[in-house]
Amino acid sequence: MGTVLAQVSQRYAALGDSSVGLSSTQWLNQRYIYGRYSSGYGPVQKLKLGQMFTISGDSVTVTSGGTGDVNQGGNSYGATMSIGTNDNQQFRFRTNGVERFSITAGSSTGGLINHTYVSSTTNAVVDAYTINASSTGTVANGFGSGFKFTASNASGLNKDLAYISPYWVSATNSSEISAIKFRTQIFGSLITAGEFTSSNSGGGSLKIDPGLYPLSIDGLNFSPNIGYTFGPSLYSWEINTGLTNNAAAILLKTTGAGSGTTVNAGTQSATNPTSNTFLSVTGSVTASGAGSNNYTGLMLNNTFTESGGNAGVTRGLYVNDVPNSSINDYRAVDIATQYGKGLYQSNTSIQNNLAGKTNIGSTGDPIVKLKVTGRFASAKGANVASANNMALGQDGNSFSITGSTTINTIDATNWIAGSVIYLIFSASCTVAHNTAGTGARLFLAGSVNMAAVANSTLTLIYDGSVWQEISRKTP
Repeated sequence: MGTVLAQVSQRYAALGDSSVGLSSTQWLNQRYIYGRYSSGYGPVQKLKLGQMFTISGDSVTVTSGGTGDVNQGGNSYGATMSIGTNDNQQFRFRTNGVERFSITAGSSTGGLINHTYVSSTTNAVVDAYTINASSTGTVANGFGSGFKFTASNASGLNKDLAYISPYWVSATNSSEISAIKFRTQIFGSLITAGEFTSSNSGGGSLKIDPGLYPLSIDGLNFSPNIGYTFGPSLYSWEINTGLTNNAAAILLKTTGAGSGTTVNAGTQSATNPTSNTFLSVTGSVTASGAGSNNYTGLMLNNTFTESGGNAGVTRGLYVNDVPNSSINDYRAVDIATQYGKGLYQSNTSIQNNLAGKTNIGSTGDPIVKLKVTGRFASAKGANVASANNMALGQDGNSFSITGSTTINTIDATNWIAGSVIYLIFSASCTVAHNTAGTGARLFLAGSVNMAAVANSTLTLIYDGSVWQEISRKTP
C-alpha cells in the first residue's frame, strides 16, 4: 500500500506515488476538498465547498441552475450568455471593493438600477455615462445615438414611449453642430416634440414642434411660425427689462407687409362689470437738474410715403369705438392733466377739422356747432399797408391799415365764405366801392366809396365772391 496521509504536515514531494491511500485520514463533517488556496508549495489545505456547489457521486456541480464560468477576457459558449441571480437577490458590480452598480431583485417589482460613483471633483459636472456611437461607413448629417423608452399601455402591450436622440446637424470635421431631439408618442405615431441645437449667436436654440408649426427660441429671437398665443392664464403677464437710456427697451415690431400690432383686451360682460383699462402706459420721470431733455409718455412716430394717386386715408391716431346710445358719458379723448397744456399743435401748417359740435370753456352739450364759455378773442394781425389790391396776413382777423393809397380790392386767397375781417385805419384813405382789380371787390353801404380817416373802422364779410360791408365807424 502507498504512503498514508496521517498528518497534515506531509510534504507534497512524498505524494508522488499515484497509489496514495486515504484510509487513515480523519473523518470530515463538512464538504471539503484537499489542495492549496495559497500560492507556492506548502502543506495540504482544506478547501470548503460553497453553498452554490452540489456534490453528486464523484462530481461537483453548480446549483441554482447556473452553468459555466465568467472568464477574464471573455467567454465563447456558442449561445447567448446570461449572468445574474436566479433567486430574490440583487445583482451587484463592485470595483476596488466598492459597490458601483446594482439591479434590484423581485419578480414583479425588481429591475431598478442604482449607480453610484465617487469623484474628487467639487465644482464641475462629472460624466457618469459615456455612450460612443461609431459607424462602419462615412458619417453624415443626422447620425447619432440615443435612448429609447418603452412601456406597457392600458391593453398590456409594450409600446414605444419616447426617444432622446443626440445627432449631428453638421458632421463636418472642425465644423460640427449637434442637436438633441425629443420624440414622443401620439395616437400610435412618434413625433418630434422638441429639439435643442446650437444657434448662430453662439448659444442654444430651442425648437418646439419643429414639424408643421415650429417655434424657435434662441438668445436673440422668439420666432413662431404661426400666430402664437400666451396663456390663458389667471395671472398678469409681465415683460421686464433693465435696459437704461433706451427708448426701445421693449420693442413690438412687425416687418410683414400690411401687418401691425394689435392689443385685444377681450370681452367683459356682467350686470355691473368692474372698471377696466384695455391699454395702460405708465412711467415716471424725475428731473432734478438743468437741461433741455424731452420726456414723452406715448409717441407716434410713423413714416408714411404715398405715390401713384392713392385715395385712401392716412391716420396717425384713429379712435373708432362703438358706444351704443345708452352709454352715459363716452369720451373718445379725456385729458385730466392739471398743469401744462392739453392739446398742443406746434406745426402751423397742420389743419384741424372738427365736424361735430364743439364746446370751449365748459363740459356741457354746446347744442350749436361752436359754443365758447368765457372770453373769446380774435388775434390781431400785423399792420398792413394800404394798396390798390391789398393782401391781408394770415395771422388774424383784425388789422391796422397804414398809408393813404386807395384800396380797390382785397385778396381773398385762404379766406372762405363767412370770413369776417376788421380794418382799423391809422391815416386818411379811400376805400373804393365795386372797383375791379386782382382781388375780390368791395361792396360798400350806399354803393359809394368810403373816405376813411385816422381811427375809422370797417367791418367786412366775405360771401365767397366779394367782400360785403357789415358796419363802419367814422370819428
